[in-house]
Parts: sequence; C-alpha cells; structure tokens
Amino acid sequence: MTDYQGFYLRENPFPEVATLDPGSPDPKVNGEIFCEEIVGDEMRDITEKMNRRVNVIYVAGLEFDKGVGKSALIAHQWRPFAKDGIITTPYIRCKSRNKPDDFCDLVVREWAKQGTLWKAFGRLLERYASENPSPSLTSEAIQLMLKTFQRPPETLPLSRFLHITKPLSLSRSLGEWMNLKEPRVDGKLGEFFSERNLTHPEAFFDGYVKFKFPGVDRIDLYKSILHVLRLGGYQYHYLFLDQFEDSVMPVSPAGIAGFCLGMRRIIEASQGLATILVTLHPDSETKLDLPAGGDLVKIAPVDDIHRVDVGVLEQAGDDAIALAKSYFGRYRTQHAAEPTYPLAADVIRYICFLEGGNVRRTLQKLHAVLRHAAEQNVHPLTMEYVKSNHRETMGTELQPDLLQRFETSSK
Repeated sequence: MTDYQGFYLRENPFPEVATLDPGSPDPKVNGEIFCEEIVGDEMRDITEKMNRRVNVIYVAGLEFDKGVGKSALIAHQWRPFAKDGIITTPYIRCKSRNKPDDFCDLVVREWAKQGTLWKAFGRLLERYASENPSPSLTSEAIQLMLKTFQRPPETLPLSRFLHITKPLSLSRSLGEWMNLKEPRVDGKLGEFFSERNLTHPEAFFDGYVKFKFPGVDRIDLYKSILHVLRLGGYQYHYLFLDQFEDSVMPVSPAGIAGFCLGMRRIIEASQGLATILVTLHPDSETKLDLPAGGDLVKIAPVDDIHRVDVGVLEQAGDDAIALAKSYFGRYRTQHAAEPTYPLAADVIRYICFLEGGNVRRTLQKLHAVLRHAAEQNVHPLTMEYVKSNHRETMGTELQPDLLQRFETSSK
C-alpha cells in the first residue's frame, strides 16, 4: 500500500475514479470536498433560480459530455437542503433508459427512504384526529406514537397506542377525508397511503410500485403524492435528477416525443410545488432541440432563464491550483510549507492544460501523479522531473509542441 505520510498526507487525496456518489462515506467522491472559488458565479445563478422557483433548472456543460463538474455542483446545492424540514430534496441518479414514469417512482422512493412520507402521515393523522374527535384516536396518543417511532417502523403496533382494532376502516375514512380536503388526492390513493402507514410503514414503497387502478398512471400517482405531502405540511420540493443526460441519450428519435411529453406532464404536475434540477450535456441538449422535443422545451426552454452553464477549468489561471488545494487541505496531517506539496504549482497547471480543463480527468491525473511521487519518493515533484519522466508521470510521451504551448500560455 502506497504511503503518503512523508508528504504530510493521510492518503492520496485525489480520487482514482472521479465519479460522484452522494451516498458514499468517502469525501473524495461524495461531494463534500468542493471548491466554491472556481464556480462562484454558477452557484449564485443556481441559487437565484431556486429562490425564484423556476420550474426546471438545466445545469449544462459547454465543452465536454462528462467531467466538467455538473454533478458536483448540483450535489453541493443539494447538500444543505438534505435535512428534515418543510422543504424536501430527493436526489436521483438517473440511469440509461429511465423514463419519466421511472423518475416519478424514484422520487417517491426517496421520500419513503428519507421518512418524509411517514412524517407527512403523522401530521395528517394528528390533523384528522383534531377535526374528528374520538376516544379511540386522541392527539396525545398519536403524538406518543410518533415520538416513539420517529422513523417508519417495519410493523406499526397500532393497538399499543390507539384503540383501533380495524386499521382498514380508519384507512378508508382517512382516504375520504384527504380527498375532501384536496380533491387532487384520489381517495383510493389516500386509502392506500393510510393503510400502509398504519400497518407496515417501512415497506410503503414496495406496495406503492405495485399499486394500480384504472385510468391512473405513475405520473398521476406522483401528482397525488405531491398533494398528500402538501396536506402533510411540506411546502416545496427540489427534485435533483443527476445524470439526466444518460436517460435522454438512449431514447430513439421516434421515442423522444413520448419522453418529452412525459417530462412535460411531470413539470405540469409539479407546478407551484416543485422545481426540477437536471444535468445536461451538449449531445443530450441537441436531442431535446429536435422538433419532437417541443412538449418539454416549450414549457421549460433551455434558455438563460432556466439554464446554468458550467465551463471547464481556466487553463491559464489558478483554477486547477484552487481545486487541488481543496483536496490537499482535507487530508493534511500537518502544515506544509506549500499548500500543494509535494506537487509544484506548474505541474498542476500542466495537468489541467493536458486535460483541457476537464475537472474529472484533471483529478484522476493528479491521483496518478501523486501516487508516482510517493512510490518513487520524489518531493517536490517539479516540471523538470515531469519533462524527464513524462511517460511515467503523465502516461504519454512528451510532445514538445504541447509543452511549448503550455509554457507560452503560463507566462
């Protein structure tokens, strides 16, 4: 195992594979390490659009399909909101061939996993009890039950708290009451929602994905759940669809109209209730610009009102240095005279230059170069060393014309 202690580092701070996984405990890939210095304008733009509750926010890359930091940027925007409150922030990693129906189910799954649906149900039950007083259903008993089970339990021992022997009867009454309060909540869905939470809350989603009734599809159900959450005290939602482009690209030209119609229906269902943030790269944007994509882009155009552009690292400036320092700083065991020690600053700039400012590839090359420095006990690792050991450090033979261009741009 490579030892980085001689460099005052616990380990190699750079990811060997620079992909984003917000659920990982590793700060190198979960988005905790973030360099606000290089994307300050983009962060302010996204925040302003979120505050205005624009229906769709496209976080779009300008030059590369992958690796410019779109996912890291929306994960950074997501993280402060990912706490209990009256605003929810489901974060979805889109996959190839996910369709709009799938997005709806995935969002509901996140609400179930986060305990959002359980909390909403608890508030609804308290509200129902206050409007329909009964010795068998008191507010005090409900509050005790919710305090005991702050997360959805596998099985709810209802009779320990409430004098209820027939949960199905209560579920039916709750469903009717919810529909009366908000007609956009179908009574059958309200009954199902109540029954699952009164019996097996933890397994809510397992039943939900199988729940069907005539004339209602997954987008309709998502819309009803949005209104259930509004009844349950949740005021607004930010839906993060990371890697949205991966779902767009496999759609055939013949299928893009149906895909965009589904997205339009989700946006319409979310109107006034949710903002959708998606990542988009140039190829997927071109696909949405086809005439068949009109259903989506007519109500959520990819324009300056909805779009935030994410560019590459500035090769002639200090963007790469700032990025590297944010990773080094997280793993230092003691102070180093230079914040990028053992890598010389011009080596970091050169790596960024060779990778065209692509964040992902720059981070991965930094990992490889630092590992080489540790294995060969080279410190500091300078540009002179890189020139003499180009294949070992950069993975390619030295190209004098590229080196000259870099040296000219750095002056």
